[in-house]
Amino acid sequence: MLLALLGAIAAAPIYWFVIPERARKDYLAIVSVIALGLWDIRLPALILGLTGLLHLAARAIARAERSRARMIAILGFAVLIGLFSYNKLMTQGDLPTALATSEGIVLVGMSYFVLKAASILIETYRRTMMPPSFLSLARWLVYFPIYSSGPIEGFKHFEDQEPKVDRAMIGIGLERILWGCFRALILSHYLAEWATPIVQGPEGYSLGIRILAMYGVSLRIYFDFAGYSDIAIGLSALYGYRIQENFDSPLIQRNIGALWQRWHMTLTGWMRIYLFTPYTRMAMKWGRRWHTFAIVTGQIITMLFCGLWHTLSWGFALWGFCHALALAFAGLYAKNLGKRLPKAMVRWWRKDRLAHGLSVAITFNAFALINVLAVADLPTAGRFYRVLLGLS
Repeated sequence: MLLALLGAIAAAPIYWFVIPERARKDYLAIVSVIALGLWDIRLPALILGLTGLLHLAARAIARAERSRARMIAILGFAVLIGLFSYNKLMTQGDLPTALATSEGIVLVGMSYFVLKAASILIETYRRTMMPPSFLSLARWLVYFPIYSSGPIEGFKHFEDQEPKVDRAMIGIGLERILWGCFRALILSHYLAEWATPIVQGPEGYSLGIRILAMYGVSLRIYFDFAGYSDIAIGLSALYGYRIQENFDSPLIQRNIGALWQRWHMTLTGWMRIYLFTPYTRMAMKWGRRWHTFAIVTGQIITMLFCGLWHTLSWGFALWGFCHALALAFAGLYAKNLGKRLPKAMVRWWRKDRLAHGLSVAITFNAFALINVLAVADLPTAGRFYRVLLGLS
């Protein structure tokens, strides 16, 4: 990985001073295809073949009448779901492999490819975009810096950009790459080495060490994902692209809803646009008394999807369900509770620095407690919870 990154940095002067401006997008696409082939010889043919099918499907959807367009879109979703499921089920090893640094992922980047392809099918079916050309789709889908671990860059935001030399942007890009390497390859790596054995065998450690290991798990996940996002954003800036931000200080937020709004923002944005909002709008049409039901079930559906998108396992399904319950609690019960409490107490809770610190601590502890399910199988996580609570 480091060798490829250094090669990409070293090749930047060639990109800026040798490649004509009008050819830079196509040059990046060609280099990305070559890089994918060096990573996994199967990927170029698979990705380009799927891109061709996606292009044809989008054109067919745009030209067809509504019922036929729906059938084409459903068939496209079935292909994507089959590809995604096959790839996840063929993952080697017993432990979850959701993290960017995990090993044993069969076709790297397929989870992101599926979401991006699905968005094209949905938008062309909704008639909110014209079918993209094969070339523009390919440039977007194969773009190597964000291919394997995001951010999930929107098609229009990517395609509308014209890479131009910007010294300030290049300097910022190099800084982001360095910072991302520090977070993903050093902080995340050593936190994993320290915290994982404690989570897997907590009996020999004190309560304080167990709690610190639980915190270490969430910090490890954060540094891993955020670090690789930094590298992707920085490398893109080095080549003239402004890629969407993916993390915005999520672990110092006052409630779980605010945390998730700032965590892996391109993924949560995708889920909000294509899952949560359409479902809740449909369910709320049943009547006003169904609004709470729509929000709660919408959270459950969305977060179950989030968990299973990471890894097809009961542990990640439970992870998603627990986060959904936490979101529903913060968004509904806690909000309603605030209406019944004395105004002075509510005012203190909202404005006092101590209250702010307490709310951040409560949110982070809830988040960290659930995230044990992301790094351990169900029996191991269950044993850790029992030991942590003094039940065994």
